[in-house]
Amino acid sequence: QLVREEEAWNLTAFQKYVQQVQQGHAQNTETLLDSCQAFIDDLEQKLPEVGVVDSILPCWDWISTAGCSDATITSFTGTLCEFLRPLNPLLVFLVGDLDIGLGRALEDRGSEWALNLAVQRTGKRGIDALRGWLYAIRETAEQMLIHWRYDIVRVDSTTLDSQSSG
Repeated sequence: QLVREEEAWNLTAFQKYVQQVQQGHAQNTETLLDSCQAFIDDLEQKLPEVGVVDSILPCWDWISTAGCSDATITSFTGTLCEFLRPLNPLLVFLVGDLDIGLGRALEDRGSEWALNLAVQRTGKRGIDALRGWLYAIRETAEQMLIHWRYDIVRVDSTTLDSQSSG
C-alpha cells in the first residue's frame, strides 16, 4: 500500500490536525501526534502487509514549516518512534543535489506545481523561496536523523547510489 503525502490531508486519521492547520495552529504537535497514532493504528490493522508512506512520517517537514523549534521536533520524533515500534519502520532518506532534484521535479510536475508548493510552505510564490525551504527542511531532517531509532537507507537521488545504516 502506498500513501502519498498529498493524500494524508484527506485521510480520516489526519483530519484533526488538518483543522488545526486551517485554524492557524500548525504548531500543535500534540494533535499531530494523535493523528499519527491514529494513522499508525490504521497501518497496524493491515500487518503483515508492507505500507509505504511517501513523506508523511516522520512529519519533519510539516512541523518545521510550522515553525516548531528543534527541541520540539526532537521531542516529537521520540514520541513518534515509540508509536512506530510495532511497525519496525525503515526510513528511506533521499539525499543528493537539491538543485538537480528540484530541476527534475519541475520537468515532471511543471512550474505551477513548484510555485503552489512554495506558497503552501513559505507563503511566497517563487522558485527561490521553494529552494530555500527545501534546503532548510533538509537541514532539519539531517539533524533529526540522529534521534531516529530505526534503520535508515540513504539514497542519493542524484546518482541513484544507496548507503544503509542501522
